[in-house]
Amino acid sequence: MTGPWFSIPFGIALAAYALAQLGPDPEWWDMASTVIFFGAAITSISRGVLDARSARRGRPERRP
Repeated sequence: MTGPWFSIPFGIALAAYALAQLGPDPEWWDMASTVIFFGAAITSISRGVLDARSARRGRPERRP
């Protein structure tokens, strides 16, 4: 579940959740968790993009 077809949509959904959870009157913990969720979303999206590019170039997948 780490391929680009999972990582990219998961990152987009995580970023959307981070924005939606702020609400009209956010508290400090809402803002802190939004920063954490955005960091995870950016990591997931960038990993998906890098995996998709490496697969398109014919390179073997990264091994964790």
